[in-house]
Amino acid sequence: MGIKRVQVAFDKDTAQPKDRCVNTFHYVDDNTTEAAVAALFVAKLLEFYQVTPPGATQKVGAWMSVRLASTATVKVYDLADPTPRVPIVTIPWAGLTWGATAFPSEVAACASYKAAPVGGVPAGRLRGRIYVGPLGRDSSVNDSTAADRLNGDFIVALNAAMLRLASASSLATGIWVVYSPTAGTSAPVTNGYVDSAFDTQRRRGEAAIERTTWTV
Repeated sequence: MGIKRVQVAFDKDTAQPKDRCVNTFHYVDDNTTEAAVAALFVAKLLEFYQVTPPGATQKVGAWMSVRLASTATVKVYDLADPTPRVPIVTIPWAGLTWGATAFPSEVAACASYKAAPVGGVPAGRLRGRIYVGPLGRDSSVNDSTAADRLNGDFIVALNAAMLRLASASSLATGIWVVYSPTAGTSAPVTNGYVDSAFDTQRRRGEAAIERTTWTV
């Protein structure tokens, strides 16, 4: 089976390539109909962000920042190819919709996923994560007894979207996997979770446009 890497690059309203936010997934196929399977797996990823999963009140994208543009570019690579790799397929997304508010671009949620334990294989090679964001302010809740944390409805949506992606896996449409770059191996995703705390992705931060100073 061939291991494929999928890079989903979301455009920002700045229209600057340097401001794109990227999520990376991996899947395996049977190596016989690579381009066709790639298109099917990418379609499942579009559903991950843009279609409300079972048991959720809104789609994952509804909790993400209004600063995201309506377009994205998805590239699929065969990890068996020599570097620098050329994409198997490049698929544009258009008409994407997001939430109505925005946090700073660094604010994200960590969606963790794991494969089933395997004897002799370190646990770290069987887990991965996606930093979903930038997020909108609706993704946060606050009360008098706790600091800001992820909205419970958003956690439900993100977990349900991961479950749907893992449950829909097959060689004909791509099996979502945890990929270990150390060992060069993969294992099917079987479970996952979302913590209530926000994560900060500093590389997604934007440069300051002004500086306010003071002098004695």
